[in-house]
Amino acid sequence: MNPFKFSALLFILAFAFANCSNHDANGAVTRSEGPDMQKTAHSERAAAGTPYSDSAVQSIVNEAIEANRPLRIDSFHDLHAFPKERFEIKGLKKIGLATVAQYQDINNPLTKEQQALLGATDYLSELAYSDRFRMYLFYNKSMESHYGNSIALITVATQSNGISKLTLAQEYLSEGYESVIESELVGENEIHLSKTEYFGIANSRAEVDSVRVTRYIYQVSENGRIVKSK
Repeated sequence: MNPFKFSALLFILAFAFANCSNHDANGAVTRSEGPDMQKTAHSERAAAGTPYSDSAVQSIVNEAIEANRPLRIDSFHDLHAFPKERFEIKGLKKIGLATVAQYQDINNPLTKEQQALLGATDYLSELAYSDRFRMYLFYNKSMESHYGNSIALITVATQSNGISKLTLAQEYLSEGYESVIESELVGENEIHLSKTEYFGIANSRAEVDSVRVTRYIYQVSENGRIVKSK
């Protein structure tokens, strides 16, 4: 048996045994309890003692195995084996916080290996490409406390593992300072990006000491590198 599956099964059996032991230890109802309290206690014990179905146990085991599965990264395969049908979203041009919010419930995940390589969690859109590189939009469900979810432009060189990445939309929140990145795709190889910073925030962005907006233009080179225009 797979060692991870075996460990997960041991954990589940131990958990079930603990539940059963606890149920037996607390099964007696004292005489001072009234009929309603006895009925409630009995219902709670019945619920606690409900066994898992075979399918539920298998589901828990599968989740435990996947969560503990070590990464086996094959960089070239993981970066060049994106199924085209997984890129379901078409026609994105203006990409801002509204776009991030629109797709926050997306459930189109990359593999764990691809997530580790790209710093992204879900497929989003395939863009124009050449014989030298591929260009995509990926969604990332952030686990960081100050950074919100984001959308990133990522290019992958066709003959190597070279990637280039630019965050197109994301919100950063902290005490006294916030920033917002939003972008627009212009043509096939140009990105207009703005970063709005809010300094000295009190209760809302309407109460700030100052606001600074910085605009950038990026180009995707013929080799797929994302570079900032001077």
